[in-house]
Amino acid sequence: DEKLYLNKCCKVFKINKSKKNTQPNKLTVNEYTIQKGERHSTLLSEAGKMRRIGMESEEINSALIETNKKRCKIPLPEEEIKSIAKSVCNYKPEEIEQQIEVPEPKISSINPAAFDGLPGEFLKLVGPHSEAHPMGILLTLLTYIGSYTGRSFYFSLGIEKLYPNLFICLVGKSSLSRKGTSMRFPKALFNIINPDWLKFRSKVGLSSGEGLISLVKDDTYKMDEESGNEIIDKKGEEDKRLLVVEPEFANVLQKMSRQGNTLSAVIRSAWDSDNLGIQTKEDKYSATNPHINIIGQITPPELNKLLNGIERANGFANRFIW
Repeated sequence: DEKLYLNKCCKVFKINKSKKNTQPNKLTVNEYTIQKGERHSTLLSEAGKMRRIGMESEEINSALIETNKKRCKIPLPEEEIKSIAKSVCNYKPEEIEQQIEVPEPKISSINPAAFDGLPGEFLKLVGPHSEAHPMGILLTLLTYIGSYTGRSFYFSLGIEKLYPNLFICLVGKSSLSRKGTSMRFPKALFNIINPDWLKFRSKVGLSSGEGLISLVKDDTYKMDEESGNEIIDKKGEEDKRLLVVEPEFANVLQKMSRQGNTLSAVIRSAWDSDNLGIQTKEDKYSATNPHINIIGQITPPELNKLLNGIERANGFANRFIW
């Protein structure tokens, strides 16, 4: 049923692509709602395009304010909008040309095996309509699919079951490499397939191991004084699927370096599909059969600076597709 639904959704793109003078496709980028975590980079990209054709700071600022109000789910403060407009005007239009111009991604340069099945068909359909690198779109889509399907499917390796809980991190220059843009079409697709799953089982941000476990936690119990039986104290999460999006993965690497932070260990265990558990002075955090997928975004300088030798050696980095 899921395959048929995905196939149906892919046909939506074909139908809307072939129609002329009809209502706009709901999945076009122009109508895309800019989510928290993508606002700054998206508006900076738009500002660069305006500066490239010679627009000045006040004009750019006015246009960005309008875009911010209409397209940002949670608008940025106007001071930040003003700062974006001012920053791009530090460059001459011809300099912006060099900064912003990104070669059109060549899908033909990707191994043909990447086009197998529905993900490949999806990439062929939406790739030409996105500024994001096709591999960024494809990996993001596969991560969404892996999270949504949960533990329904796995690959057997000996006695091990390898589930589709992918950890990916898109590495590219800030605002120029369209890291955030690669999420637009996959996210729009799953907003059609199951908007409730997208709303409740997709979260933004990673702060601590305890915080991550709490998103897939088990029920906690206490002893009922009257009956002497165990009863549920705090209800846990019935759905153990979780898609975590971290647009500022540099923050994650910084937090992991702090003494006592358990995030690295929990992330490694989550990739291994182990049961998760941490005991603190106040609470006990546990999660049985969690299915966690992660999408991160970071720039090359941040990655080189913040991914320390310990995390390179202890298997943290090996668990990610960079």
